[in-house]
Amino acid sequence: MQATSLVKKGLVVGIIVILVKDIASLADSAFSEKAFVNKKLNLNSLSDSRYINFTFNGTMGENGWYVSPVEIIFEGDCDPFYPHFYYQIDDGNWTEYTPPVDIVVVSEDGHHSFYYYMTDDEGHVEGVHGPFSFKIDQTPPTIGDFTFARVGFFKCKFNASVSDNTSGVDHVEFWLDDQFIGNCSTYPYFVYWRHSMFLYMLKGFILYHTFIHNPQCIVYDNAGNYCISPSIS
Repeated sequence: MQATSLVKKGLVVGIIVILVKDIASLADSAFSEKAFVNKKLNLNSLSDSRYINFTFNGTMGENGWYVSPVEIIFEGDCDPFYPHFYYQIDDGNWTEYTPPVDIVVVSEDGHHSFYYYMTDDEGHVEGVHGPFSFKIDQTPPTIGDFTFARVGFFKCKFNASVSDNTSGVDHVEFWLDDQFIGNCSTYPYFVYWRHSMFLYMLKGFILYHTFIHNPQCIVYDNAGNYCISPSIS
């Protein structure tokens, strides 16, 4: 009886050891599978799996505005787990990247953005990234009207009607005979100039043998483009 009891106990212990080993093996397998999935999806860091770089190439003006067409240059190798890389400019079509380099040129004035995503061979999407924004203004501002008038015996007024449809007007400068008079950065765009008209005209006559003077204005937009008015006598 005692021997039989010992045999039974031995069998139980053996079964328990086998079960423990199987459970440990399953746990290791589950851990390895989880680690593989995390690596494949790259949940910790997208930068480890994103091998494609994109850069902007264009002439930079003021306040972050490009004043030329902009090239977006994609280059590099795709992620081995997500070998298909797609990008979209504004509301255009999705385009698959073709290694080793793709170049997209954006030449229209205004605010722009692009997006991208990656997929595996089965079409599983890694995720849409963006928007990555940039802005272009290649067009100078416009001068609708420019006047120079006496509003008092010792006072004249420079007044300009200007506009810029893309980046907006930054400021307007006013000049008289190549002499800087002042500027204005808010609408309406004007400055007053106090002087002795008689003495100023007499000075012009002595220096230039003429009573004719040439007021002008220069308008700048927020991208750094500018427009110069014709001189008015």
